[in-house]
Amino acid sequence: VNVKALYYKDKDYVSDLNGYNQALHDALVAAGLLKDDNHKIVVSTDGSRVFLDKSNPRIEVEITFLKEEEI
Repeated sequence: VNVKALYYKDKDYVSDLNGYNQALHDALVAAGLLKDDNHKIVVSTDGSRVFLDKSNPRIEVEITFLKEEEI
């Protein structure tokens, strides 16, 4: 799958996209939405970005199943 995540922060501080993705993937596994977050399951995080939205901080997640030829 591709896990695209848009992280909207409430404050303008330096952030670590890889750290956000690791925490999100662990949470998705803990919630049972992903079987595991290894490289054979989460093959991509294309489109993930960090933004600033002081009035509405949030995380928007889109999980897309990829076809074999896209991997």
